[in-house]
Amino acid sequence: ITINSSEQVGIGTSSPDSSLEIYKASTAELMIGSDNGGTAQISLYESNSTTKEATIKYDGLANNLVIGTSGEANALVIPRDSGNVGIGETSPATSIHITSDTPKIRLEHTNDNGYAEIYTTAQSAIVLDADPANTDNGTPIVFKTDGTERMRVLDSGGLTFNGDTTSANALDDYETGTFTATLT
Repeated sequence: ITINSSEQVGIGTSSPDSSLEIYKASTAELMIGSDNGGTAQISLYESNSTTKEATIKYDGLANNLVIGTSGEANALVIPRDSGNVGIGETSPATSIHITSDTPKIRLEHTNDNGYAEIYTTAQSAIVLDADPANTDNGTPIVFKTDGTERMRVLDSGGLTFNGDTTSANALDDYETGTFTATLT
């Protein structure tokens, strides 16, 4: 163990580069434990503050790995036995389970032109919102099965089917015409 003149501690190294550096040629491991059912935790805070700004803990009572912040104690929860991930949810029931008063998933392309969001309302409606900030022109919502486009909601509101993207062929609520039935 080395403590240098900068009060940096090295375990397995004589020249630590940070407050605490642990080095081993194969696997270096830091273990923090607690009694059965207890909590093993690392807390992060800013200087001159007693507020825990972030925590990484294993909750032995609930058997969950929890990453929290001062604003959200259960920001990310991973139960030991299921592998499900909870975002704002302490008991995730599915692979990814988001609980919030405004749960949203944002999908953003690296070109930074725009994004899409998937979310739910207080009435449990699902909303697919293509380009909610209206940064791109003519953004549709496309539905595919087996890699083939089956339906498209055009930015104008019309529907097209089976890969037809022509707005003139779109089904919309402005169609007019007549129909004469012939009975035989």
